Amino acid sequence: MESNLYIRDARPSDAQLIAWTILTAMGLEEDLVPHMAEITIREDTLYSWCRARIAVLDGTPAGCLISYPGEEYMQYRNATWRMFRPFENDELADFDLETFPGEYYLDSLAVKPEFRGRGLGKALLLDGVAKAHSMGYDKVTLIAETDHPHLREFYNSCGFMEFGDLLFFGDDYKRMEYIG
Repeated sequence: MESNLYIRDARPSDAQLIAWTILTAMGLEEDLVPHMAEITIREDTLYSWCRARIAVLDGTPAGCLISYPGEEYMQYRNATWRMFRPFENDELADFDLETFPGEYYLDSLAVKPEFRGRGLGKALLLDGVAKAHSMGYDKVTLIAETDHPHLREFYNSCGFMEFGDLLFFGDDYKRMEYIG
């Protein structure tokens, strides 16, 4: 891990990076960043700046993790997805729940391409785990697409193990839990 790396709480001014993170994690086009930034600037969405941590390397925001307690998921899920234009409202019924009460959920993670391979992703994940534990959560979860074995291997190397399956917007995912 880089010695000139630190992780901080996001600010409203990080909306573009947070939006890019979500779109990158979902495999969607970057041209949606301005629209998604309108969602991240709000405090009442899953993808709010209030739920993000930023990795800063050499003074430059280089990566982001959005995470939150499972109890907040249902509260903000439908409103968040209804604001996000690429999905139709009836698609909300077509996927399993990502997280549940009693869990702390690591939702979206991305590191800018020019900063990859330097340990920032792992640092952000472990920062999310530490945040969960500081809030009293023992169960920290995330999901990974079944057809991305390299991503699941990365999560395994960070201490996450598979424990279930789910269907999310038509794709198969593995639920994973941090075991240390």
